[in-house]
Amino acid sequence: MLKEQFFSKDKPETKPQKDFSQVVNLKTLLRRGNWLAVNDYLKTLSPSGVELEFLSLSTFDLDSKDEDPLLSLMLDFFLAQVTHKVDTDFTQAMLNCFLKAHYEVLLEDDEMMEKVERIQKVTEESFAALEALIDHNMCMIAHFTGLQMS
Repeated sequence: MLKEQFFSKDKPETKPQKDFSQVVNLKTLLRRGNWLAVNDYLKTLSPSGVELEFLSLSTFDLDSKDEDPLLSLMLDFFLAQVTHKVDTDFTQAMLNCFLKAHYEVLLEDDEMMEKVERIQKVTEESFAALEALIDHNMCMIAHFTGLQMS
């Protein structure tokens, strides 16, 4: 088999060229509004790749006071993920990285701060519900086992 591969007179198969018209990045996925595709794309990136994508969302136009649409779309993505409880740990890690990268811009924009506060409220509500379930389970375990847990 190796002999045929290396010494055959047939022309080697050429690798298909990548079609760069189909290049996918975070900006195009956010503009499409497909949150599942955004989530899947972020999962394929390395930590430095995620940070680079997040940094590339900013327009760096410091004179403009307009809302940055990509940052706003990213906040919409996080709100949808948190509301639907999709990949909670992953979403929290991405949100942390995003907030670290853009906290200055977000603090200056009232509309985006409202979105951040909504994300915080939904996250706290989800955590409260989870905490109540854990407390209930701890109570049931203590009741059935006769153990006192603190």
